[in-house]
Amino acid sequence: MDIERHLHRTRAVYALCALAALPLVGFADVSGIATAIDSHTVQVNGEPFRLYGIESVSSQTVCRNDVIEWACGMDAYNALAVLLNSGAIACAKRMIDTNSATVVCYQGTVNVNARLVAQGWARSNPPHVFATEERDAMIAGRGLWRAGFMPGDRWRLEHIPRASGCDVCALRRQSALRNRRSKADE
Repeated sequence: MDIERHLHRTRAVYALCALAALPLVGFADVSGIATAIDSHTVQVNGEPFRLYGIESVSSQTVCRNDVIEWACGMDAYNALAVLLNSGAIACAKRMIDTNSATVVCYQGTVNVNARLVAQGWARSNPPHVFATEERDAMIAGRGLWRAGFMPGDRWRLEHIPRASGCDVCALRRQSALRNRRSKADE
C-alpha cells in the first residue's frame, strides 16, 4: 500500500513539473536551437534577437584594472555560447523596435537572460529587471565583476573631466554620481 501511495505521489509530482513547463512552450514566439551572435544577442531560426533586460560588453571589449587586462568581452560571448549549447530555447518577445525584437528566453525552466546576469556576464538593464542577480554576481565577484569591473557609464562619470565653466554641467554630473552611488549601495 505504501509503495502504491509513493508511486501515485511521484507521478503527481512529474505531472505538475510537466504542466509547469507548458506555458514556456505555449507562449513562445520563437523556439529552436540558438547560437550566440554577441554577448547579448542570439540567433534562432536564422533571425537575430536581443536578450531583454540585460546589457553586456561587446565581444571586442578588453577590461583592465591596475593589475590585469583580460578579454572580458570574449569571455561574456563564450559564456552565452556555452549556455546555448545546452539545448533548444523558447523565447517570448517583449519589445519590438525598428531593428529587432527583444526576447526573454528559457532553456527548459531556466531563464537564459537571468542566468547571464547571475553568472556576472551581463548587467540588468533596466536596473530593476534582474537586480538581485546582478547584486549577487557583483558581491561574489563572478564574471565581469571578478577584477573590479566598472560599468562604462560609471567610469565615464568618474574619469572624464567636466566642462569648465559650466555650472549646470557640474550639477548634472554631481547628481548623476550621487544617483549611481546610491544605487550601488542598495
